Amino acid sequence: MIALNANASNIPEFLDSLFAGTTRQDQAANVKASAAGGSTTYTYIDKASRKVILESWLAAWKGFANPSYVGDYTRYICERDRAFIEFIAGYIQANRLNFCKPSLTLSTTSWEKDTTGVPFYANAGFTREAFMDSKWKTWSFGTFDDNGKPNNDGVVTRFLWYFFHGAHFVVVCDSDDGASGVPDFQTAFAANLDHSTCPGNSHYATHSWFGNIPNPAKDYYYLTIGQTAPTTDSSYIVAALAGDTSQGKKNGFLQLEGWQGQAPSPSQGIRGGPRHEADFKTHLATLWNISTFGACAYSEKRSTPIFLAQSAFDLTIDRSTHMPRYDGAATVQDHWMKPGYLTGGKIDDMVIDVADDLGHVYFFQGSQVVHYDTSEKEMHDTYPRPISDIFPNLGIKTVDAVIGKPGSVTGDDFGTYYFFEGNLCVHYDSRSKTVKSSNPIDHYFPGVTFQRMDAAAWVHSNGKDSVYFFSGEQYEIFSVTSNALVGETKSIADDFQLATLGVKTVDAVEFWDLLAAEDHKDLRLYTNRFLLFHGDQIAFFDPASKTLTSYDGIQHVYGKHIFPGLWWK
Repeated sequence: MIALNANASNIPEFLDSLFAGTTRQDQAANVKASAAGGSTTYTYIDKASRKVILESWLAAWKGFANPSYVGDYTRYICERDRAFIEFIAGYIQANRLNFCKPSLTLSTTSWEKDTTGVPFYANAGFTREAFMDSKWKTWSFGTFDDNGKPNNDGVVTRFLWYFFHGAHFVVVCDSDDGASGVPDFQTAFAANLDHSTCPGNSHYATHSWFGNIPNPAKDYYYLTIGQTAPTTDSSYIVAALAGDTSQGKKNGFLQLEGWQGQAPSPSQGIRGGPRHEADFKTHLATLWNISTFGACAYSEKRSTPIFLAQSAFDLTIDRSTHMPRYDGAATVQDHWMKPGYLTGGKIDDMVIDVADDLGHVYFFQGSQVVHYDTSEKEMHDTYPRPISDIFPNLGIKTVDAVIGKPGSVTGDDFGTYYFFEGNLCVHYDSRSKTVKSSNPIDHYFPGVTFQRMDAAAWVHSNGKDSVYFFSGEQYEIFSVTSNALVGETKSIADDFQLATLGVKTVDAVEFWDLLAAEDHKDLRLYTNRFLLFHGDQIAFFDPASKTLTSYDGIQHVYGKHIFPGLWWK
């Protein structure tokens, strides 16, 4: 890769260098490493060049707001970039669109061999920020620091930062989604900007690579470039893609791709040209979006788009798509949408519902609980609920761990629970929904050394009952029959084979027995196995054969449906 000249006179050579040599070599590994470090963006180019490009876009935007504006970076503005920026700014202002971004935090990364390191995110919800003041007269511009990063003091700079890194923007135009008087985005894009037709893409249900969907929608690229030749256009924005999310009533979308997709070439055996295809392979390996200059986690394909929408657009997260519902993605589109990589976050613990023999389970997270039907593979309606609603009089708002003593053991139809918070253990009666007693852990389980539990499981096997307690990197076994600790404190990673996954701790544990698995087709495969949860992933450990089977996603990923639909928002 080469850097921009001081006067930005080598833009064609600069852009071409981003797709040559080693600039994009091992880019999937670099993106995964950036994600593992907690970042949601990754930049290919040097910081000085990044600052010039972003500052020039900001200067163009300021020039739109005030035609007499002259700033330090005005001289770097490319005229065709100016046309693009002025169109976007004008469209946002005329339609009073807000900047609505998901609040992502890294939860964990994939265990699967084919997708090792692919990040999972938890979304705390979408924030809504106005581009302008309440009268829609003054822009919230913000500033960039010396490295070209936003100083978090304005909305325009944040928008430009994510556009630069390839974020997928959904432009809400459909009146069914709360838009009022917003013109069709794709039509406006084509009417105001130089463009070429995209031969096909993998976005949304009405698009296809080779026309196998009748009358697929036509999308547009800003400007036109060849398959491998350097662009002769002195503009940084050369692969901005705009289109529709569906046919009929529709929303629009916009994102900066890496290199323009080309018509398929049978002789090359590729779908979008060699440069476009290389970036697409990185996307498949990371589920990040890839742009000319970098990459980011904000992709419609992992349910993390950024919305440009009026204030009436409902930002409530749908528990099936894991993002706000909108025309084009109101339901899960299995052929392109991967909501399993956007998760409800790690669970605190799981326990089999001891009050029935239907294989129902409870999942706990924070102050909430989910009742889940393993036969129907769905959450029960009205959940998540506060723990206090389902277990009234419990006396604690959150739980570290929970075990259930089934009715088959207690000799009645209900069974009983033990809830753990810190060093406190609460013995809870599921029939009367009252606390039977509350004491330090060793009152009920003498000899157990842990002062706080991460997880626990009641194990009924070979006619005997025991409890497995997990804390940090260790576990202990308590014999219910002898009312004493069995053996020494042991290593979780070693004894449960988790070291093979690079994992030393667990967040939640349950033991799946014959009773719970009865008549539950998929889970019957895991009878008499431990369910081990770490972050957003799950593994099954067979204590008899000492073998571990790992899966991505508590919810669902790559067709491995263990507990699909488990969601907390």
